[in-house]
Amino acid sequence: MKKGFSLIAILLLALAATVSAQPVRGEGSTVKEESAAKRSRDESRRAARVLRVGPSTTYLKNGLSLDEVVMLLGKPASRSERLDGVVRLTTCVFPRSGGRVLVAEFENGLLVSSRTEAVTKA
Repeated sequence: MKKGFSLIAILLLALAATVSAQPVRGEGSTVKEESAAKRSRDESRRAARVLRVGPSTTYLKNGLSLDEVVMLLGKPASRSERLDGVVRLTTCVFPRSGGRVLVAEFENGLLVSSRTEAVTKA
């Protein structure tokens, strides 16, 4: 008899602990609204962990091809090429906002450096 009573008491205590651990919803709050609020909080936390280095308008990585850069930035305002031994060096200038240009330098068609410069008026 004591075993049965002990078992029932343990089950009742476990059930009470489970019920009390449930979050209390505000009046008029739905599960869908709470889920949307949780997603919004999670997205805010993830956005806070993004590390941004350099201008936010430039998303170039060394090793991109000339065609990929043109696809990302559009047609360059100017383009020059020269041979340095067996290496073909290409420099493209892309107009940007705020009186700036992006200068991209390629070796044999692959991006090796890029920089943003202010446009100087002569």
